[in-house]
Amino acid sequence: MPKANELEGFRIGNYFITFPPGDFIKEDDNGNLYAEVDIYGIQKDGSAEKLPPNKISPEMNQVINDEINKIIQEALDMEKGKIDEQN
Repeated sequence: MPKANELEGFRIGNYFITFPPGDFIKEDDNGNLYAEVDIYGIQKDGSAEKLPPNKISPEMNQVINDEINKIIQEALDMEKGKIDEQN
């Protein structure tokens, strides 16, 4: 098992969220976009165990979705600021 500090991503409580290599933005059958993520549970010894989707509660899933949306919104705001500065 990898150590949590060896992974690239972000931590939420006792979970560490990473984006898999390659194209991690997907589109569902209805045309909605979503980010594919790998979720690790952080153990007491600092190791990280990759968790299957059925081990993530709906509440934690929502917290993770909210954090990803916040990160995306911040990135969009920064890009918009750069564009506004150029004009």
